[in-house]
Amino acid sequence: MGEFLQTRLITTLSVSKDHLDEMETKDKIVCLNRLLKVIVANPQSFVLEEGEDSYSWKLKPDILEGQLVPFLEEYYKDFYGEDSNWYARECKPTLDFLSVRPKDAPVLEYLENEKNDIIFFDKSDYNLSTKDRRLIVLTSELRLSFEGKIIYESIFGHVSFFTKCIRKVYAHSPLGGALSIDIY
Repeated sequence: MGEFLQTRLITTLSVSKDHLDEMETKDKIVCLNRLLKVIVANPQSFVLEEGEDSYSWKLKPDILEGQLVPFLEEYYKDFYGEDSNWYARECKPTLDFLSVRPKDAPVLEYLENEKNDIIFFDKSDYNLSTKDRRLIVLTSELRLSFEGKIIYESIFGHVSFFTKCIRKVYAHSPLGGALSIDIY
């Protein structure tokens, strides 16, 4: 049971090479692409990078830099309403800064350091099962909104249904498929 409902934008996913090596697969890249498609609906917005110990998918920098502000403007106007106190106090200052920030100040770096009650970074994980294996995919996410004091027990998959719905609403954006709804 969780207490907080949140909407997040997945910015990075990673999987340990050790976990992937345990899986019986001939083509790791095909397997990695399948994993990505299980978690996000916009795999074309991510780029795969191989690190020493893991494989990571990151939102493409040009998409993140070019699309984040218009996406957030639309999302927050839809969610809070342009005339709300939350929008004026929490969202608008961040959106204003992002709109005029120097081009050499990366969006994610600014948001990581920004003190904001609504927009901030979080980490999570997805536990995926395939046949006899369990795979953990770690994520970095930008939390966009949240609600508290809810009581929820997953029985029929409403959270995954709501995630699919919100992704459809924002499908016109290359970031829309990376939205996730979660209860924690």
